Amino acid sequence: MQFGRCYEEFEVGALYKHWPGRTITEYDDTLFCMLTMNHNPLHIDANYTENTRYKQRLVAGPLIFSVALGMSVADVSGNAIANLEFENVKHLGPTFHGDTIYAETKVLDKKLTSSNPNIGIVTVETIAYNQRGETILSFTRRVMIPNKAYYAEQQRPWEEKMAKARKRAAMKRWEREQRSSMRSKRWSGGRKHVPCVSTIWRLNTLTRISSPLLKRLASMLTSS
Repeated sequence: MQFGRCYEEFEVGALYKHWPGRTITEYDDTLFCMLTMNHNPLHIDANYTENTRYKQRLVAGPLIFSVALGMSVADVSGNAIANLEFENVKHLGPTFHGDTIYAETKVLDKKLTSSNPNIGIVTVETIAYNQRGETILSFTRRVMIPNKAYYAEQQRPWEEKMAKARKRAAMKRWEREQRSSMRSKRWSGGRKHVPCVSTIWRLNTLTRISSPLLKRLASMLTSS
């Protein structure tokens, strides 16, 4: 299963609209500020912001950047080898709690690397906007992307591993079905159910252990 695009699938000028959007809540913003140790009162102090330009708290800019970047992963860098560069990051408008963020990405350039013809560099520009259609963020980035042949070669070990896992799961499922089938069958001459596999194993083990003990006990009795 492929996530993202290979080098051949990018076309200069192509525009990818990312969906769905993401509504930014007060909890999102506060948690992000605490995790990143951003204690600017513009983001966390409602009383303080009553006397500022927007009269309310602003969502931290890096959070909007992270959300817009994350939205683009499925369409742009889902199977990228590396993000090489971010540039021209511009915060073009404020975001408030309750705003919904959408994003779209345009392919600006693509070229193969000189060191490996199976790997290319794709340059894209991502723009984020809110539910009112106001652009709030833009940035460009350069991403290292494999071609289809390189991607398939890199995925082969994972696919083989998953094939083995599916085989093991199928075997376990077959064993469960066999045990269930044995429990549901009846002896031809009676009403008792056939013991399950684990019960048969326990009985066989008990017999192997007890037989030598019984023989030794019998020999002791006869000798006395």
